[in-house]
Amino acid sequence: MAENSTNVRTKMALWGVRAAARSLGAVAPGLAAEWSEQLFLTPQRPRRSRTAEAVLARGLPRVLRVEGEKVAVWSWGEGPRVLLVHGWSGYGGQLTAFVQPLVDAGFSVVTYDAPGHGASSGRTSSLPELAGMV
Repeated sequence: MAENSTNVRTKMALWGVRAAARSLGAVAPGLAAEWSEQLFLTPQRPRRSRTAEAVLARGLPRVLRVEGEKVAVWSWGEGPRVLLVHGWSGYGGQLTAFVQPLVDAGFSVVTYDAPGHGASSGRTSSLPELAGMV
């Protein structure tokens, strides 16, 4: 079975990163460590879908300050609150398919873009930071 071209591109990109880290580490270990840390803590920003953007536009937008970063938050509906949390390199709009069914079931729905993700400020983040947001 032929490999999906996305998988091939991902493997090639990872090979390039590994080769660069090994080469840099051999001549400048401190710089290699800083570069690796920056790479590890920098989420990729995904393309935002038109469908998700339309659902976000119908929500109540807010911006919260969390540890010096501006965090984009959206909410819909009234009732017991449900928090939709995206994963690494994601954004709240990826979860918008859940919004209307939850609102129709009588819930208030909240989602956000974590720091360094989506419409929130910052370039880097970490899993402890994402966990702290909840």
